[in-house]
Amino acid sequence: MRKFDLQRFADETSGDAVITVQNSAAILLEGATVSTTVDSAAIAATTDSAGAATFTGLAAGTYTFTVALSGYAANTVSVEVVAGESASATVTLSATSESVITTIITVILSELSDVITDAATEAVEEIIAELETEIDTTSSLWVKIRDNFYKVILSTVKSLVISTLVSVLTEKIEELLSSILSNEAAAAGKK
Repeated sequence: MRKFDLQRFADETSGDAVITVQNSAAILLEGATVSTTVDSAAIAATTDSAGAATFTGLAAGTYTFTVALSGYAANTVSVEVVAGESASATVTLSATSESVITTIITVILSELSDVITDAATEAVEEIIAELETEIDTTSSLWVKIRDNFYKVILSTVKSLVISTLVSVLTEKIEELLSSILSNEAAAAGKK
């Protein structure tokens, strides 16, 4: 008696679809939601680190896949699935202006933080070096105690000053970003 192989039958009547998601700079996007409808039911998958979402066991036919990711305008692609084969398509998402501005602000803040940290560190190190020179060259016990006290204070305050500067700059830039986005939204509404 011959046994019926359900998996083999399914493989011969269905196919797969792999949807790859990238941005306009051809950078693969992880975490995008890719969805389609199968027999009136919505199904979805999330892109992996390679920017791919895989749908297996789809009946042969044409499917429209919708791709969405926060900070990007949604996009769709139609794919023809052939039984026993794997179809593929690449979808490019365009960043929304808010996403682009937010990304730029994030990069600027990170670089500003590095510049502020480096400058403050260098300034404090120069002052500490001067204090150490004075400690080594003086015979005054008072100057030695005072300068060692200053070194401790400078080392402690340096971190506080840097974090305060970065925090204040971040807050001001975020306020500016919010204002720009509000103006953009108002301008778009008037069109």
